[in-house]
Amino acid sequence: MARRLVKKRSTKPLPRVEKPSPRQRQTGGKGGEILRLVSHVEEELRESEARFLSAFDYAAIGMALVGTDGRWLKVNHAVCELTGYPEHELLSMAFQDITHPDDLEKDLDYVRQMLAGTMRTYQMEKRYLHKCGHLIWVLLSVSLVRDTGGHPAYFISQIQNITERKQAEEALRGSEERYRALVESSPDAISVQKEGRFLYANAAALRLYGVASFEQLATIDVLNFSPTEDREATRARWKQALEGSPLPFRETRILRLDGVEVPVEVNARLVEFHGERAVQAIVRDISERKRTESALDAERERLAVTLRSIGDAVITTDREGRVVFMNRIAEALTGWEQARAVGRPLGEVFHIINEKTGERCEDPVTKVLATGGIIGLANHTALIARDGTQRVIEDSGAPIRDPESRIIGVVLVFRDVTEKHRMREEMLRANRLDSLGILAGGIAHDFNNILTIIMGNTSLAMMTAPPPDRLQKQLLETEKACLRAKELTEQLLTFSKGGAPVRKTASLPDLVRESVDFALRGSAVKCHYEFAPDLRAVEVDSAQVSRVFSNLALNGAQAMPSGGNFVVSACNLALGAGTTLPLVPGGYVEISFRDHGIGILPEHLSRVFDPFFTTKQQGSGLGLSICYSVVSRHGGYISVESEMGKGSVFHVLL
Repeated sequence: MARRLVKKRSTKPLPRVEKPSPRQRQTGGKGGEILRLVSHVEEELRESEARFLSAFDYAAIGMALVGTDGRWLKVNHAVCELTGYPEHELLSMAFQDITHPDDLEKDLDYVRQMLAGTMRTYQMEKRYLHKCGHLIWVLLSVSLVRDTGGHPAYFISQIQNITERKQAEEALRGSEERYRALVESSPDAISVQKEGRFLYANAAALRLYGVASFEQLATIDVLNFSPTEDREATRARWKQALEGSPLPFRETRILRLDGVEVPVEVNARLVEFHGERAVQAIVRDISERKRTESALDAERERLAVTLRSIGDAVITTDREGRVVFMNRIAEALTGWEQARAVGRPLGEVFHIINEKTGERCEDPVTKVLATGGIIGLANHTALIARDGTQRVIEDSGAPIRDPESRIIGVVLVFRDVTEKHRMREEMLRANRLDSLGILAGGIAHDFNNILTIIMGNTSLAMMTAPPPDRLQKQLLETEKACLRAKELTEQLLTFSKGGAPVRKTASLPDLVRESVDFALRGSAVKCHYEFAPDLRAVEVDSAQVSRVFSNLALNGAQAMPSGGNFVVSACNLALGAGTTLPLVPGGYVEISFRDHGIGILPEHLSRVFDPFFTTKQQGSGLGLSICYSVVSRHGGYISVESEMGKGSVFHVLL
């Protein structure tokens, strides 16, 4: 049948030629030419048919010849591969047998129209049932072939597999439906806009803008929802978005249809909407967030005012030990401004050491996080400020907990107790000196009486012994020893109540020069004096104060064994009611004695005025104690500053 159908497709009608008889073949001539012509035409016809069948069978898409009754007449390899049926099975079937029922009526209607002559060709997307049971989507293109009499002969069908495309379209359609569902249910206002008009808006956008329907929204210019002063900026941003520039989230305001301003957060980007370039805007109402932020800011400000107002220093940190907040007292004590300190590790801002050993103390935040409780710093904790200033502090740390009792940070509260610590040390020292003074006074009086007897008898023995006698020399050494013991007794008497000063008005420059020059006589130390021209007179016991000045000068000379410059200066000083020194307010004179020696070790500074404390190989340890005792009984104050390698300076206030 296929062969006959192919012959009918010939475009040129073949000439009707009778085959030559055997006699004509023998006679040749004109009959021979006709015979050769017939053979040539038949050969061309066979070649043309072979080419057609080859192209038909191996076409990349499905090719089929179908009878007017729907039965398959000829199919190529692509159709067999597409449907899963071998050729011989398909040729025993009709196209109706493998067409999806939902597509069959439409397909048959097209066939009927073509057979009736109202349609020449048709194309449709339909589904075939694969031999394995699954569906195959195809694009079917059908043409009708008529015989020489104009009657329908058969259909030529081109069948293209579009299953993957239909699956992709289905997936895209499902994705679009899910996206639309998400957009419609989004709490954020999502709209598409172009040239001042809304192309789309979800339900949240209608609520935000205060309109009843999208039809109403579509009649309103987009810029009408911006406050008047913001409209030009909004117009510029939309233009920027249409040009493809990304517009990040920003906070702004919209004007609802009823005139109420609403704070919002807006993000806009360029999109393709129904084939048009448009701007998609996502607008979030942040009214509640703004109210919460405002309440938090107010609460934070009240807390900050409270923390700034208290007299103690406060530092708060997060769980990692980074500084979050500092009040003004903390800024003053640490030398760090809050703006610079926030985010830094606590140990960098809050540098604490042991005052006695100089070793760094344990990080209090680590300790609080480890224990989960309130902790206090150990005694003798010192804070090193940013400029190197050292202060003695008292401190406590406590965890900061959230509503679920989880630790989210640490708060440190500390205060400067340097003056309190110094005053306590001064009181302890004064108490020790008073106790020692009572003891020393009693011993000194008794010892002095004994020395008087020894010296008297020694003098009588020297008078009766002959001059060249060896005994006289030994008696002389005994007398010298008694005199040295008498000097020690006089020093001990300084601590006793009997050593109370007898004050008289004196010129301080003369008293200082006389005492210091005498003490430095014969040494390699040169003294320089710097006295204020209006220096006040002082009421002192000249003998006792002279001893103080001499001891301080000798102390300076011993600190510079190779010589050097010793500077003595004096100036007037007024102490107000808020002074931190253990002195009554009023007018004082401050005398400073500065050497450029080796300095005093930090751990020795607090003990230099203690009785019998000395770092010298030769010395009683009473020199500076006497200075302290004398100055204290004069209602004054003595202190020392020192730096290793640069020298020391003693300050005396009278």
